[in-house]
Amino acid sequence: RALRARGSPADLDMADVLDLKFYIIRSRIPDAIAHGQRAIERNPDLAYAYYAISMGADHEQGLRAVKKGLKCKNITPFVRHYLLWRAVEHAGDLGVSTLQEARGEGADHAEGIAFLMSAWEDAKTFTAEAPPDNRHMQTILNWYIILTIAIKGPELSEDLKELAVRPAVLFGRFDQS
Repeated sequence: RALRARGSPADLDMADVLDLKFYIIRSRIPDAIAHGQRAIERNPDLAYAYYAISMGADHEQGLRAVKKGLKCKNITPFVRHYLLWRAVEHAGDLGVSTLQEARGEGADHAEGIAFLMSAWEDAKTFTAEAPPDNRHMQTILNWYIILTIAIKGPELSEDLKELAVRPAVLFGRFDQS
């Protein structure tokens, strides 16, 4: 209330983030989504609001929100990593469900592949940018491996050496001295 009373745009953003975090911690996701939508009406560059909207079970709404959130100018690494995590989850789930319902090689099949490709690209970005101890790293690495096999399939070598590169990239960031 104190932040809202001061009324500057930065204070209103901070108040919205606090309210959104409260709803998320209390597992009041519908309230977080509704508040997030109101927050982006006031400030469409508030990345945390897009993250809150992405917490819902609606994969299409969540994916749209994270893609918009990732375009925000003022985004912290923490929020960026959370948005990437949600992007992989939403696009991956949409891709799998769309392909399960697709009949043949039609538009649904192409849409499912597009979702999987989006998830794969976001998983690559997440593993390249997020610290190795990020709480979602294991989940994203699992998605990355499964998506790589699904997308690259026959192109992969028998020993899957293409997948061995990712841990080297992750752990090669630290100075060995």
